[in-house]
Amino acid sequence: YLWIGAKGYGLSVSTKPLSMLSLDYGDIKFRRYTYSTDDSTTIGNNNIYSVCEDGMNNIWVGTYGNGLSLALNPGSHDLKFIRINQGNSNLSSDLIRHLHIDSSGNLWAATTFGLNLLERKDIESGNYRFKVFLTNPLDDKSLIYNDIIHIFEDSKQRIWLGTFGGGIDLIETHEGDNATFRHYLSEARTGYGIVYGILEDESGNIWFSTENGLVCLDPEEADIEIYNNFNGLGFNSFSENTCFRKSDGKIVFGGYLGFEIVDPGKLTRKQNISGIELTRFLLF
Repeated sequence: YLWIGAKGYGLSVSTKPLSMLSLDYGDIKFRRYTYSTDDSTTIGNNNIYSVCEDGMNNIWVGTYGNGLSLALNPGSHDLKFIRINQGNSNLSSDLIRHLHIDSSGNLWAATTFGLNLLERKDIESGNYRFKVFLTNPLDDKSLIYNDIIHIFEDSKQRIWLGTFGGGIDLIETHEGDNATFRHYLSEARTGYGIVYGILEDESGNIWFSTENGLVCLDPEEADIEIYNNFNGLGFNSFSENTCFRKSDGKIVFGGYLGFEIVDPGKLTRKQNISGIELTRFLLF
């Protein structure tokens, strides 16, 4: 089935699995699910920011206004939802920007106020008790910024976070309720602290879309290369959680002016050649 979330218009689900449709999808039809104050089994809010599926085939819907909605019997023609929000759980915020199921089956939720983790064992038992990670000004290894836009897991099972003002965080260690984070771009010049999307290319480089272009990070060397409309891009400002890696290795980032397709294999990194410049000469 195809699940489509809309900002303000609820959730649409195709009436048939994609495998049962024509090749051009010309016969696709949808059922629409919207919020109702009179029915607590409807979706929690009409602002749908993220949809994902866990290892038990549950469909999780992240709303911007009423936390999570968990679809019961996702193959049903009349979906019912369980609402999980600040009113009935310890979720740190009902304003959810992005959801991600990691390779271990855990659910990560990016919100405007903190990072939330629901472990697989708690999903399986129906215990919706989150581990919450927040910024601590006294701990430089804590989350850099509470407002998180995007969550990404790379090929080495590392979790990367794009924030709305603090750049990039990489989860370095995670044990129990504690985690440490490594910060990137937090001290970069204006325009690169807001990160909208994250992808990995075939060489293991991590790409970030921002409001001022694309940033390519070599995580092993910590080298950064910036691409914008001065060196090849058609536009600089990208959209939230709009990115995709194609089967041929090309990476795609969407923005208000369309989308940029990047072929990382054809790009050559600049070699930093430091020169010597004399600013003063004294002869004694």
